[in-house]
Amino acid sequence: MFESTGVLKTALWRPTVFLELQSSGTTSRLSPKIGPVIGLSVAVGCQLSGGPENHPGERDHFASESEMSPQIGLNGAVGGPRSGGLPEAPEEGNSESESEMSPQIGHLLSVNKFMSPALDTMAVLVLEARDCTSPVFLVRTWALLCGCVTFSLVGSLEPKHLREPQHRHNTFWIACMFTWCFFFTLTLLIHVLNVIQFHSLLPVSWKNLTVTVAALGALMTLSASVLLPWRVLNHRPTSARPLAAAVAACLTVLAYCGEVWAIRGQPREQRGYMASLPGVLKIVQCWGGFQMIPLFLETMTATQARDLSAGGGVHVWLLWVSVGLYNVCLLMSLTSVAVILGDCAGRFCPFPFDRLLAGFSLLGVLLYMVATVICVTNVLQDVENRSGLLIMETVIVSITLMAYTVDFSFSIKQLCERGHG
Repeated sequence: MFESTGVLKTALWRPTVFLELQSSGTTSRLSPKIGPVIGLSVAVGCQLSGGPENHPGERDHFASESEMSPQIGLNGAVGGPRSGGLPEAPEEGNSESESEMSPQIGHLLSVNKFMSPALDTMAVLVLEARDCTSPVFLVRTWALLCGCVTFSLVGSLEPKHLREPQHRHNTFWIACMFTWCFFFTLTLLIHVLNVIQFHSLLPVSWKNLTVTVAALGALMTLSASVLLPWRVLNHRPTSARPLAAAVAACLTVLAYCGEVWAIRGQPREQRGYMASLPGVLKIVQCWGGFQMIPLFLETMTATQARDLSAGGGVHVWLLWVSVGLYNVCLLMSLTSVAVILGDCAGRFCPFPFDRLLAGFSLLGVLLYMVATVICVTNVLQDVENRSGLLIMETVIVSITLMAYTVDFSFSIKQLCERGHG
């Protein structure tokens, strides 16, 4: 095809395949069929990637190609009206159809015209050996193994190992099993997506999602590891299986804590907002709201199981007021986390997001102050054995109130810094 020492090759500019001629000789020696193909390639390149003006270093290249054959400008009609001033139709007598070209040239031209859309959506799999030995990978695998062992052991416990054999599936047993199974599933999905490198296709902030699942998993499994020996297991007949289940639950907590530590130890550009202190405080707020659900159900069950005397017991209306406050705060926290994970703060939020977060934090402080007063009142009124649940509720409410208070102070500080800046 060449009479000189020229070499025909393909180069990748953005998503477009171009034909480029490198020759130490003159273009007058080229075959007559090379000129139309080069001109057609230049025209397609101008249409798809904006022409040579978008590639400052390639102006000389286009200029050299335009001098190769007098048919360059005529075959540029393929580019259409968007190809940077190229004519819309070829002049008579100078057009050459693609079918008249050689099979090799037609094949290269087909690749040039139809390969560009595929390159825009092609997923690239990059998995290095060092990724399998990173701290995040190892602790995440540890969390998967411990979580699987934990819910397998707890699910296989016999009725004699439970505190209430007649109510095998009580509220706390269901809450613990749901916690371990749910976070095992989430961690497995994150692990698989991270290995096959498909997380870039998800419409979420991946670095915020991983630390959110890890931190919330650490808090939720911590609660489950406390509830398992306290409210689920029977301590009288000591057995190896319940003991192994409790140990596995504690190891799961350590695994999720190790994942949070490993993520927070990464460089700053690889950590998201949820890995910062304000982000962790929002996760603690969500944890406090989630813990109120089984506590409320168990307290309501215990309250309905006995007759309330005139001066003792917990008033039902106080429980409903408390659960209403918890639900409102939980909804606000979940909304904030969802907006952060979806990167929707600047697209769908009609208000300044930092001010919205400050408003949520202030409202959460006020509502949890009311809930704290109600919890203390319930503890003072209830002198029966069931007061342990109310004490646990009071502790969780106090921790959540502290999280909202510190988060509100961070929000005010950030607003003041932006106002002065």
